[in-house]
Amino acid sequence: ILLDLGMLSGFDFWDNFLMIALDLCMIAAGYVGAGEHSLEWQAFSLSFFFFVALMFFLTTGVLQKANEEANDDRAARMTTLLWLTVIVWCTYPVYFVLVQRNVLSQCAEVVVFAISDVLSKAVFGILLLADEDLLSSLQDGGAGQIAMTTQPQVIA
Repeated sequence: ILLDLGMLSGFDFWDNFLMIALDLCMIAAGYVGAGEHSLEWQAFSLSFFFFVALMFFLTTGVLQKANEEANDDRAARMTTLLWLTVIVWCTYPVYFVLVQRNVLSQCAEVVVFAISDVLSKAVFGILLLADEDLLSSLQDGGAGQIAMTTQPQVIA
């Protein structure tokens, strides 16, 4: 999802790398909190920091590209995919807090996470695959070409 949005927005290799690194840090901090009960709120706070940074970076980048887009339909589809991702992903920290405060049962937790997972992954995929214009930009390299912004140098 992140790489698709990054490629659609014309992010270069390092922008995509940063976005995925933030995502991995967010997941790793969440994993620590899930495994170590005494650190759950500290880990949640750290994970949430990475989440906010990721959402800010992703949102500003995609919206900037959508504003520059000459094709209004394509810009609207890009922002639809962005907001689907942002809104659904914002439910995950809310679920965590509700579970930790015993507002959601274990069964309800599984159901709400499943709903969010289907929306964020399957619906995103269906919307992306149903749009030939967006798919072609990913396939032909257009705005979605991932390239190094600097050439690697060999030190002899």
